[in-house]
Amino acid sequence: MLRKESRDGYWYSRDGGEMYDGGPCVDREGAIAEGLANTDPGDTFTTAFCQIYHLKLAHFFDADRFLEDVEENQCDDYTNEDGDPVFEITKEQESDLQVMVRVAIDAWQEKHGLDFSSWYFLNCLDEQTHTHPGEVEEHPFPSVGPVSEEIFDAE
Repeated sequence: MLRKESRDGYWYSRDGGEMYDGGPCVDREGAIAEGLANTDPGDTFTTAFCQIYHLKLAHFFDADRFLEDVEENQCDDYTNEDGDPVFEITKEQESDLQVMVRVAIDAWQEKHGLDFSSWYFLNCLDEQTHTHPGEVEEHPFPSVGPVSEEIFDAE
């Protein structure tokens, strides 16, 4: 879903909450007004307070994968004669590397004011369904329904 803004607020959905495509609005009344402006009489829509999922780049750093990548892609000049890993560390050291690198990545993201947000919401709270008031227009060719079996028996 493409959003106009990456901030929390009230949004509306025309498909029962599958995709919130209208918003963000400061309050529910604003989301209802947008929903009414974009639906027809008789249509239903859902409003909710939706929270944006702000991503931390650091959460995607994995020390184990990093070390494996280093070992697999290093130049032959740096490998041991017997092929043993060069960058062999303990599990405690690996855990410490993970923590320290993630802290550095978080500091870098904050320093540069980078706000990465996902296409989906972290939470949609207090959902309410609304129906657009007004007269529903009748279709000029209403459905005739199923054909009676009696029509075929009469021949």
